[in-house]
Amino acid sequence: MVTGCVLVFGAQAGEPEAFTSAVIRGSTVYSPVDFFPTYRDQLGRRIDESSARQVIADIEAMYGRDGYLKPRIQIWDDLLEEGILRVDVHEVWLVDAVVKGDAGPYADKVTAATRELMTELPLRSRSIPEALQSLRDLPGLDLQATVAEQSCVGGGVVLNLNAAYRPVSVTMQWSNRGTADVGPDFYTVQVVENNLLNVRERIGAFVTTTAPTSEYHVVGGFVEIPLGGRRTQLAVSGFHSNSQPTLGGTQYDLFHPQDSISLNVSHWFVDRERFAFAAGVGADYTDAQINFDGIELESDQLRVAQLNLRLQGMTGDAGAYALSFRWRHGLAGFGSGIYFVDGSTLDPAYDAGALNLAFTAPIGRSLRWRLDLAGQASSRKLPYVEQFKVGGLQLGRGLSTAMLAGESGAGAKFELAYHFRNVPRWLGSPSVFGYSDYGTVWQRGVPGRQYISTAGLGLQTQLAWGRLAAEIGKPVAFSGSKPA
Repeated sequence: MVTGCVLVFGAQAGEPEAFTSAVIRGSTVYSPVDFFPTYRDQLGRRIDESSARQVIADIEAMYGRDGYLKPRIQIWDDLLEEGILRVDVHEVWLVDAVVKGDAGPYADKVTAATRELMTELPLRSRSIPEALQSLRDLPGLDLQATVAEQSCVGGGVVLNLNAAYRPVSVTMQWSNRGTADVGPDFYTVQVVENNLLNVRERIGAFVTTTAPTSEYHVVGGFVEIPLGGRRTQLAVSGFHSNSQPTLGGTQYDLFHPQDSISLNVSHWFVDRERFAFAAGVGADYTDAQINFDGIELESDQLRVAQLNLRLQGMTGDAGAYALSFRWRHGLAGFGSGIYFVDGSTLDPAYDAGALNLAFTAPIGRSLRWRLDLAGQASSRKLPYVEQFKVGGLQLGRGLSTAMLAGESGAGAKFELAYHFRNVPRWLGSPSVFGYSDYGTVWQRGVPGRQYISTAGLGLQTQLAWGRLAAEIGKPVAFSGSKPA
């Protein structure tokens, strides 16, 4: 991003007089009276490089405080002998936007966004990032951007854009995070069409399976469509899955089929780089069973209403945060019920609330840390699909699958990554990382709590065609018997 620059000319031969006034020109935002506090404390003192830099810093602070990019500031010494500091302020503005590549059906939107930026003088610090984010939210549009200063045009800058529109995208993934019971190899293929119907929709289908497929497979799809604008979105998704674990090398007649359909509507009430707020409502329809040797051990027929709230934004120069709250309420009607083979039941009208916080920030140029906090609480006994779990990609990352589950739980994960610089292009953006996490759960009707802490190290790189990652993790603290 553009930053202010300083040009300080050499001192005059004569001895400068005491600072009596300043002539500050070029601002379209502030009047001479507005600038007076920037040099008031320097009046009556000798003008030197230190005092000049202080004036510059105060002017930059004014622009930054009001949300503008820092201007380029030029100081002249031709009036220093008379005690006058002459300052030229070159406010940042967009001179031109150069678009390369093919933006497909979004070419007009890209042009309109850049033209709007060119009418803004001076540029606000959030204007370019917000414009780019709104364009990157368009289905199938990949946009790379750089900003170049134009030293010969005052505070002018040029926005260089490389655009690529993909009407259909295909994603393939392999992971060996499974276990000997299910997996350990998982394969995923996802195909998504982007805006082929010209309503900014995304329609996708996906398949995830093990080898053999009988141990686990899931087939599903989704549709995402904006409603009346970019800030409101309708999302519908569904899947069918089934698993038949291999226990001790033998695949028993144990099945866990599940069918689920979800509908969600969300709206961004505030959508800015520094602060964004969204709220959404939704409903889930889920049928799941556990069958052994032809006998239905458990049947979960869940009908759930859901409320989602989300805050996110940027902090400092490169920090980011996201805070989300989810409340799920089980409905007693619409064919819902939770049944067990012994004739017992659970009330499907349960409530569960969950809170998640993620924060990340840089340390210097190469290090970056991330903290994740998660928690859930429930007033009633929950079916397994709704329970808080430790194990997987967030908490208990050093475990292959979820090892602990309970109606309520909490946990935290800390990760530190070192990003390598000046590496050959074919290596992508490599980094090494280490993490440590802790998770605990409470089960209703069971005294005490269970907990697991894991730690691990990994290596990853982001390439033009995808991401490669390898890591090793293990439990370091736990309750009860040692987990695998």
